[in-house]
Amino acid sequence: MSTTLLPFQPETMTPAQHAAVSYLARYRGHTHASYTYQLRR
Repeated sequence: MSTTLLPFQPETMTPAQHAAVSYLARYRGHTHASYTYQLRR
């Protein structure tokens, strides 16, 4: 799975996107990838 990093633009993010970024910030590695995948679904 490839990941594209986008610039962080908080002024254009919805409250849900802010919540997802805040939630994912505490995780790394496989856990981060797994939670990112689940949130996208």
